[in-house]
Amino acid sequence: MTKRMWLTGPFVSVGLLLFMLGCTPPSMPLSLWRGGDAGLPLAEQAQYGHVEKTPRMHRADAALKASVIAQGLTLAQGAEAAFQKGLEALNKADFALAMRRFNQGWVLDPDNARVHSGFGIVAFVRDSDFAAAKAHFEQARALEPGDLGVKISYARVLEESNHLEEAIALYEDVRAKDPTIPLVYVGLVRAYGKADNIERTLFFAREGKRRGAEIQETFIERIEQLHAIRSARG
Repeated sequence: MTKRMWLTGPFVSVGLLLFMLGCTPPSMPLSLWRGGDAGLPLAEQAQYGHVEKTPRMHRADAALKASVIAQGLTLAQGAEAAFQKGLEALNKADFALAMRRFNQGWVLDPDNARVHSGFGIVAFVRDSDFAAAKAHFEQARALEPGDLGVKISYARVLEESNHLEEAIALYEDVRAKDPTIPLVYVGLVRAYGKADNIERTLFFAREGKRRGAEIQETFIERIEQLHAIRSARG
């Protein structure tokens, strides 16, 4: 897939908003949290809440598929277009529209891995539901084991949930397959920083900067100072 994997990563496609906060790792975009809403409309729940569809819902699904075909697209292509529109909404923190688009993608192609990753992001960011997010991402990975975007997004969810070993393993796997993706280095800096591994944090901060990640030089300098202090202490 192309580098435009956002998600893939996941969670935005318009650059990294990296800030220095003391000596904390650089931030990744879209850390917006709010509790889930048990009263959400079915269209704003993953896979329409898994309810048994009514005849009206089946007619709506058929109309959606017909409109895609009328545009000269396959259902798979329509699902990918719906996913991209969902990401655009997600990047604006419009979770309602994002989920509606992801659900349309799911109707068009239930096996679209990135649609399932979209469900995972919304579960994590909107609902603060790690278990649901993990289930969606595992489904996405089962459908497309090699999708780097899915892996990056999943790694970020794992990192923000402090499942650091799993996050690092995924980021490292992506880096091994494509070392040119700047967001991977930001993720590794954050994960190794949380794990208090200063040496690896510094390595990936430098390498990420070289690869184009927007990691501030002052951040690298502070990590270098901390590394020097620890090295002097033995």
